[in-house]
Amino acid sequence: MALYRSHFSQFFLVMLLFAARLLYAQPEEETWDELEYFQNRNEPYHIFADSLDSREQWNQERLTTLVGNVRLVQGDLTLKADKAWIYHKAERTLLEGNVHIIDERGEITADYGTYDRAKRFARLRGNVHAADSVYSITSQFATYDQPSQVAVADKQVQLTDTQNHITLTGDRLRYERTLQYAVMTGSPKLVRHAPEDTSTITITAEKMELFQTERKAVATGNVVIERDEMTATCLVATYYDTDERLVLAGKPQAKQGQNEMAADEIRFFFADRHLKRVELQGNSQAFYLPADSLAGEIPPSTVAGDSIGILFENDQIQQIDIAGHALSVYFPDDPDQRGNWNRSQGEHIRLLMQDGKPERIKIEGGAAGTYQFLEKGNHERNGKSPL
Repeated sequence: MALYRSHFSQFFLVMLLFAARLLYAQPEEETWDELEYFQNRNEPYHIFADSLDSREQWNQERLTTLVGNVRLVQGDLTLKADKAWIYHKAERTLLEGNVHIIDERGEITADYGTYDRAKRFARLRGNVHAADSVYSITSQFATYDQPSQVAVADKQVQLTDTQNHITLTGDRLRYERTLQYAVMTGSPKLVRHAPEDTSTITITAEKMELFQTERKAVATGNVVIERDEMTATCLVATYYDTDERLVLAGKPQAKQGQNEMAADEIRFFFADRHLKRVELQGNSQAFYLPADSLAGEIPPSTVAGDSIGILFENDQIQQIDIAGHALSVYFPDDPDQRGNWNRSQGEHIRLLMQDGKPERIKIEGGAAGTYQFLEKGNHERNGKSPL
């Protein structure tokens, strides 16, 4: 029952860094204000354009219009556009055409940009793109509200992480900086494919959330995790980064080839991204076949109980512990034993595995067993079933 290595850790880091870099939000002691040339910085700002027209409007509003190769520079921040309108009284700036916001951290581009200094609210729209040396973020709209410290990217949101080879897409991402919380909605989908790994992992859900303080990521609603032949489904998947633990809840099921498992809750434990242990809690059952078995030749062996623990080493099952109404049904895959089976039950069953097959069994508490052995070459089951 070789399962999969988790890449939810990449998902956690991607969501964290995406949220942190969205519109280049700064560390806690800084604010969006420091990215805007109109804010209270000691450094002067410089205006460059092919033409400049500044006049007072009928409502006593002074409007400065900049046209052609517009550049607004303050310190290490540069804003570029084809056109810009500065409303001095309303404290509002509009940028149009090839908008660029550049500093030492990276660059944001868009078709249009506005900033309302009074409300401390920034908006970008049209082919919004933000990039640094590792991350590239695109959307059609992006906003940042400085008082609430909430950033939102809307419509066709896509994050590309070139370092971890991850693409995360969705329709809307909201980041609440004060709460250290980010959520992606609108059919979010995460895809990872690394050149050194022949497999691709895909995660889809109705919602993906990051809780930065708790260091956990949660996918909710019709969650599907796919990697090669493995597919896992559930209603809620939670990854805890501190101890590399993935918990599937809400009718969780996992299937790989002819191997399946289901329970009220399934927990996966990893070390350095390698699967080390699986725990099934409540109405637990698993069906397995050795990797070299042919479909249809023998039924899958079964383990069931109140809980099941599975230990792995080098991605191979080493031990299975079944507790509470424990049941084990084993069908040998040896051609000479075809049609044989054994059924064991008790309060606790331990199976020691070798090459995907039980090598030793230990039963405690009300041990009972049934065994069927057929003559060599006779594969009929005499109408009996071990299940």
